[in-house]
Amino acid sequence: MNEVRFFKKVLTPAEVGNTGTHEKYIRLTNDFDYNTFFQEDGEINGSVRQIEFQAKDMSEGHEDDEPISFKFVYYENSNGEKRIPSLGSFYSSHNIQENDVVVLESRTINGNTEFFFYHYKANEITIKPNTIYYTERIVDTKEANSLNNSNVELQQIFYGAPGTGKSYTIKRDTAGEDVVRTTFHPDTDYFTFVGAYKPTTKAFPVTTVIGTKAVAVEDQYGKDMYEDKIVYEFVPQAFLQAYVAAWKKYDGLKDTANAKREYLVIEEINRGNCAQIFGDLFQLLDRGNGGFSEYPIKADTDMKKYLQRALKDTSLDGIAGTINKMFQGENVAKQVLDGDILLLPSNLCIWATMNTSDQSLFPIDSAFKRRWDWHYVPINDAGKGWVIRVNGNEYSWWRFLEEINKRIYKATYSEDKKLGYYFCKAIDGVIDADKFVSKVIFYLWNDVFKDMEFEGDAFKDGENGKLSFDKFYSVVENNTMVVNDKVELFLQNLGLKPIESQTVDNKTEANTKIQVNGVNIDLVNAIPYTSIKEYIRLNPEKTANEVADIWRGYKKYSASSWIIATKEELALIPKKYADYSYPIQCTDGESVWVNKDGWMHPSKSSASRDTIKEFIDAVNSSNLGIKITETIV
Repeated sequence: MNEVRFFKKVLTPAEVGNTGTHEKYIRLTNDFDYNTFFQEDGEINGSVRQIEFQAKDMSEGHEDDEPISFKFVYYENSNGEKRIPSLGSFYSSHNIQENDVVVLESRTINGNTEFFFYHYKANEITIKPNTIYYTERIVDTKEANSLNNSNVELQQIFYGAPGTGKSYTIKRDTAGEDVVRTTFHPDTDYFTFVGAYKPTTKAFPVTTVIGTKAVAVEDQYGKDMYEDKIVYEFVPQAFLQAYVAAWKKYDGLKDTANAKREYLVIEEINRGNCAQIFGDLFQLLDRGNGGFSEYPIKADTDMKKYLQRALKDTSLDGIAGTINKMFQGENVAKQVLDGDILLLPSNLCIWATMNTSDQSLFPIDSAFKRRWDWHYVPINDAGKGWVIRVNGNEYSWWRFLEEINKRIYKATYSEDKKLGYYFCKAIDGVIDADKFVSKVIFYLWNDVFKDMEFEGDAFKDGENGKLSFDKFYSVVENNTMVVNDKVELFLQNLGLKPIESQTVDNKTEANTKIQVNGVNIDLVNAIPYTSIKEYIRLNPEKTANEVADIWRGYKKYSASSWIIATKEELALIPKKYADYSYPIQCTDGESVWVNKDGWMHPSKSSASRDTIKEFIDAVNSSNLGIKITETIV
């Protein structure tokens, strides 16, 4: 049976050496079935069972690296522990840290087992629970046919506003697959996409003529001398690389449905002239029910020679009948291998992204469009809890997007100019003022509002001034620096307030200082938020769901109906109430939202309920590691 087996894990501090241990390793669970995963029993070395294996590194930036040598050990006669040890240098080379996710994959197809390794940073992927081991069966012929030959998946264009996560979606959905990636731009043409003759250097023997014969020239050691000369060779580009790789995956198979997929990913497809770039390849985009091109095209002489060389060791004997049947018995399988024709196979998927707001772009005609499936990627809160940090204050990134996108649409009547969540990438959840100005402000001022004369409250700078782009920078001793005050002014013009300083009616009394584990609190409704944020800092191993489970019980001390929610739970809360919450990102990459409404700290003369005092007493009497103090100053 063909199967794929996965072991996924969030690395603990101990595994990466942060607890004083010298060893760095991956600890495997007790239920890890090594016999099935490795398809062997291994060897006994003393009291330890060992299996050495090599895994292809699929981590970003390492796809072309040599396979990694790993060793599995099982202390079956002692503590029963299973682990992959001695990973110190490997962790260092990959910058692997605690809370990062590692994935081991074992793939068995037609009796052949291969291994793969993946590494993701903590904010790139989430797994629940923190350790998972499972097996997936590769679908049988009938099921695979319905998948492999689905036109819905073969040619897709993911489109939407900048930063919505189009490339991320493709990366996520093609993880572990064979991918050839290219990016279109105004200078991209047929030859840079498909292939062409290019100059290169090759070593030729140095000869001299003695009499009528050419004789090799030797060096002082008696060895033939060589010199580099420029020659022209056909060099395949992204399309032919993916095309050849896809056909090679049919080698020796007896059913087209069993072929592994090959992905050709085109970033920014509308930044190039698609009609010029694809040329006669356009005809190949018409796929039949079997997933193969309905209308093959003839290869030119140069391409034919290349294809003959590239596919000379590939055998389609097992599936030739199936392919030829689609073309009235014509021997197209042989023509493919001979390089006579081009024919897209059913395992070649062409996926592309398109930024609908790009300005230097080419129109895509309707004939080209209808040969693709189009998938809109909307603007959504990714739930990362990212913040904009300026002047020591933190502002919600998602709240900023909500407010600025309202104004973008009002000014342009266009969805295409809006900003998606990933428009600006945060580092450790933070977008600093420099990045905010260089990425966000520059885009807004240069591409969105440049013709709007910066009308409206968002662009006010004092009584009568306008917040022009140049005001975000100052020159100090010949060094250009971002003016943080102007960044904060712009955010405040949008109605944003620092996360821990939201305006409420009930401030702390002037003569009272409140601290959460030593952190000063100015407003009473920030006490629950700061307490939960401190708890997450103290307990980095807790997932967002686990944090929410622990703190849900404290909602009874609030005058409102809730205190904490996960992303899924927040969607069920009416917006007018959810708007009073702010996110905190947990180490599993997910966020929790903490309610800032309904917390009251009335004066002694007031008869209303002192909800914050109830909360403080409950937290202080718990074992959460949180100490809230009130001091008269």
